Amino acid sequence: MKFLLILSFVLLQGGTPGFAFPVQGTLQKIGAIQHLGQVPVAVMDLDETLIHSDKRKVASYIEALKNNATTGLSKWPTETKMAYEKLSYSGETPMRALSNQYDSIALFQHFGIQNLDFVHALDTLMLPIYLSGEYIFLDSANRGAVGLLSAIYRAGGKVFFVTSRFEGAQGPATMESLQKLNLYHNQEQSFLVLRREGETSLDFKKRSFQEIRSSLSSNENVFLVSENEPENLNAMIDSFPSAMPVFVIGAIMHLDVPLNPMAPIVYTSDFTERE
Repeated sequence: MKFLLILSFVLLQGGTPGFAFPVQGTLQKIGAIQHLGQVPVAVMDLDETLIHSDKRKVASYIEALKNNATTGLSKWPTETKMAYEKLSYSGETPMRALSNQYDSIALFQHFGIQNLDFVHALDTLMLPIYLSGEYIFLDSANRGAVGLLSAIYRAGGKVFFVTSRFEGAQGPATMESLQKLNLYHNQEQSFLVLRREGETSLDFKKRSFQEIRSSLSSNENVFLVSENEPENLNAMIDSFPSAMPVFVIGAIMHLDVPLNPMAPIVYTSDFTERE
């Protein structure tokens, strides 16, 4: 069912449903850029692109459920108990199985919880916890991400991590996590770009992409951009039209936003190449 939903989405977008990242072709591209004496540059999103944050979200849900005695969740004791038990037992597995990992209604319906008032109230409590730096240490790298970035760094390239995580609340924990996951190399080649308070995610992304483009020299070649949200990838394509756009499927925020039909988008779930 998940495959059919993703396939339908890709076909509607006009893409080719290969579902695999072209590792060898990308490595050759990096080598060719280096051979020309240029610097290969990648602009990458973090959550649900380079990084899986579903364990962090589960931990945030569980903490919100534990605090139910002092919140509005106490009016739904049955749903609270069921959600706590299901999340504690299954962890992030059901979330990863969803065609849209942002769909909390589908997640709790999977657990047999149909009460939308409860789900909305729980989401309201969970989100500030998720957006804090408290559980970022639970994040894990997407498959193939470390190898891809290592190849860029070895070629003397740069990686810009453009994430909607907030500067103050999530900045220090994010940097620590990137270093722990071997995604961050050094301050000359790795650049963490975080969102300011009061800035919408899309406005932040558009501003950041333009600022990155303006900061680069003519010798620096943005060859790869990657996102998991259509509107953000479209903004990347607008700012870096010669780069290979990679759409990471599985955690789509806005299904009604069409991807740029003229762009040669690569659709993948990770950064590995499979037969």
